Formats: sequence, C-alpha cells, structure tokens
Amino acid sequence: MHEWTRLAAYARQHRGKVYFDQGNLDGALADFTAAVFLREKDGADADELDSSLLAVAVVESHIAARGPQS
Repeated sequence: MHEWTRLAAYARQHRGKVYFDQGNLDGALADFTAAVFLREKDGADADELDSSLLAVAVVESHIAARGPQS
C-alpha cells in the first residue's frame, strides 16, 4: 500500500510542476496540496514533505499576486 501512495504523491508533485510551468496555478495548487497529503499519509521524510510544502507556498504566493479572477 505504501508504494502506491508514494507513487501517487510523486505523480501529483510532478504534474503540479507541469501545470505550474503552463501557468495553470489552480491545477498546480491542487496537485501540490494532494502531494503533501499523500506524503504525510505515507510518512515521508522531512525533505520530501518540505519540497511539497514549498511548492504549495510558491503557488499560493503567485495566486495572491495575480489578484482576484473575474
């Protein structure tokens, strides 16, 4: 079970990077947040968890900078 959770977290983290590079901040945020959840569930080490948390923080700052969407 842990292997699937680890793979799912890895996939969400990397798809989040693709979304971020494409400018899809909402998609990136959803995937990075899911990666955090999955890594916490899997008992990931601090470095893995920190990379996902940092990605969430970066995307949130970009979303805040773009302002409200109409």
